[in-house]
Amino acid sequence: MASLDRALLATLWREEWRLHARLFGGGRFATLPLVVLTMSTLGGLGLAAVGTEAATIERGIRGVALLFGLYAGTAAFVGGDRTDDLFDDLSLVLSTTETLPLDRTRMLGLFLLKDAAFYAVVFVLPMAVGTAPLAASAAGFGLVEGGSAAVPASVGAALLAVVASVGLLWVEAVALFALGMALTVAAIATRTRGIPRIGLVAGAVALAALAWATGAARLALAGGSLAVGAAALALALLVAAGALVVHDPTHRPASRRSAARLGALADRIGDADGLVVKSLLDLSRSRGGLWKPVVSAGILLAVVAGLLGLVETIVAVRPAPGAFFGAVLSLSAFTTYNWLTSVDALATYEILPVALPAVFRAKRRAFAIVGIPAALSAYAVALLLYPTTLGDAALGALWLVAASAYFFGVTVYLAGFDPNEFLFDPARFGAFGAAVALVVVPALLGSFLPAAGMVPTWAPAAAVGGAVAVGAAGVLLAVRAGPRWAERARAA
Repeated sequence: MASLDRALLATLWREEWRLHARLFGGGRFATLPLVVLTMSTLGGLGLAAVGTEAATIERGIRGVALLFGLYAGTAAFVGGDRTDDLFDDLSLVLSTTETLPLDRTRMLGLFLLKDAAFYAVVFVLPMAVGTAPLAASAAGFGLVEGGSAAVPASVGAALLAVVASVGLLWVEAVALFALGMALTVAAIATRTRGIPRIGLVAGAVALAALAWATGAARLALAGGSLAVGAAALALALLVAAGALVVHDPTHRPASRRSAARLGALADRIGDADGLVVKSLLDLSRSRGGLWKPVVSAGILLAVVAGLLGLVETIVAVRPAPGAFFGAVLSLSAFTTYNWLTSVDALATYEILPVALPAVFRAKRRAFAIVGIPAALSAYAVALLLYPTTLGDAALGALWLVAASAYFFGVTVYLAGFDPNEFLFDPARFGAFGAAVALVVVPALLGSFLPAAGMVPTWAPAAAVGGAVAVGAAGVLLAVRAGPRWAERARAA
C-alpha cells in the first residue's frame, strides 16, 4: 500500500505541474518562486530601512502564511460549487476513484498532502528565503562606515546561523499554512454531515484552545522553536485527518431555486439581455449565495483589524481608521470578482447570440450591485470598532469605492474570466502586485499623517483628487477589458 501511495502522490504532483505548465508556459511558471522571492526580499529590506525589527518582519511572514492557508481552504469552502467541496473534478487523477478500485478518502488525503507540499515549496519557501539578508545582517554580515563590507569573525558559524534562521522560519510558516488549510478543509467536511452551526462554533473554540495549548497560536504571534513548529504541524495533520474521517464523499447539496425578485431586478436596472441577472443568479444559487462577497469582506476586515497592532508597532503611531480601512478593504474587489466568475466561463457565451464585451459589461454592473455594498458594510463595521472624524470617514469611503473600482478593473483586465489562475502566472502576478502597491502603499502611508501631525493644507484636496483619478483608471481598465478579451477569444 505504501508503494501505491507513493505512486499516486508522484502522479498528483506531476498533474499539478502539467496543469500550471499548460496554462502558463512551463518555464514562465517556473519563475513564479523567483517573483515571490523578489517581493519578499525587497519588502523586508524596505521595512528594515524604515526601522522595522527583523522579528516583526518574520511575524508578518508567519501571518501571511497562515492567512494564505486559510484562503486556500476558504476559497474552496465558500466557492464549493466549482469543485464540489474541493473533492470532485478538480483533479483528473482524483476523479479516477469513480471508475477505479481506489479508496476515495485515502486519495483525498494524498491530494491535500500534495497541495500542502506544492505551496510550501512554490510560495512559502521563497517568502522565508527572502528574509536571508536580514538574517545575514543579524549574524554579523553587513556594511560599516566607509562602505567596506563587515565580515563576522567566524564566517562558517555565521552562515550556519543564517541557514538555521531561514530554515526555522520556513518550518514555522509551513506549519501555520498547513494549519490554516486544515481548518477550512475541516469546515468543508463538517458541512457534508449537516452539523449545526452551534456545533461548528463549539469545535472552533475547542481547536482554538488546542492551538494555544500546543503553542501554535503563539507561534503565529511571536515565533518559537523547532519543537513548537513541529507541534503546530502535528495539530494541522490531526485536524486534516479528522476532516477526512468526517467527510462524506457521497454528499450532494440540495438543489436550489432562484428567487423571483431577480426577475424584478432585471426590469428595474434595465437588464434587457439578462446578463447581469444571470451573474447574480449564478452567485445566489452557489453555496453561500449573495452573502459570499460580504463574508469575504468580513474576513478581510477581521484580518486587518487583527494586524492593526502589528502596523502600529512598525510605524509607532495608529493610522486614521477611515483612510486605512478604506484602502485595505478595497482589496475585497478581487474576491468578489472571483465569486462572480467562479461558476461561469466565456465558452458558455460563445454559442449564444451575445457579444463578449457585453458579458464583461454585465460583470461590471453585477460587481457594482454586490461588491461595493459588501465592502461598504465591512467598512461601516470598522468605523464602529474604530471611531474617527467625519472627514476621515468620508475620505475613507471615497477611497474605498474608488480603489474597489480600480482593483476590479486591474483584475478583469489582467485575468479575464480566470482571476484565480492568473495568480500562478509570474508576469501577470507581478503586474498585479505592482498595481496593488501603486495605490495601496501611498494610501496607507497617507493614513498615518494625521496622527503624526504632518497634514499639509493641500493634502485633503490631493487625497480627493487621487481617489477620483484611481477610480477613473479602474473604470477605464474595466471598459477596455471586454474588447481585449474578446479579441483574444477570437484569436484562440
